[in-house]
Amino acid sequence: MPAISSLSPLGIDADKEHRDLFERWLTRGDLIAAFENQDLSSADCGRIVFMPVTQDDAAKLVVGETRAPDSKFGLGWRFILKGLAYDLEQLTWI
Repeated sequence: MPAISSLSPLGIDADKEHRDLFERWLTRGDLIAAFENQDLSSADCGRIVFMPVTQDDAAKLVVGETRAPDSKFGLGWRFILKGLAYDLEQLTWI
């Protein structure tokens, strides 16, 4: 399964204010899943959201195909898995 950094030379931009949260996810053994809104009719098309996933769940995910789970944030079908980060070096910090 490709890591985020293998998808593009720059990786995926992550806001520095979330770095501590991402570190907590990684410390407990989770991976960071990045989902991108690919609904061309959406004003948020291209928006990236991050979620923690367990290593067992990560093994079932397919980059470019897996949809984000439905949540109170209204994700679901619009958001497709862009990649998984196994460490913070795989993200580009903005």
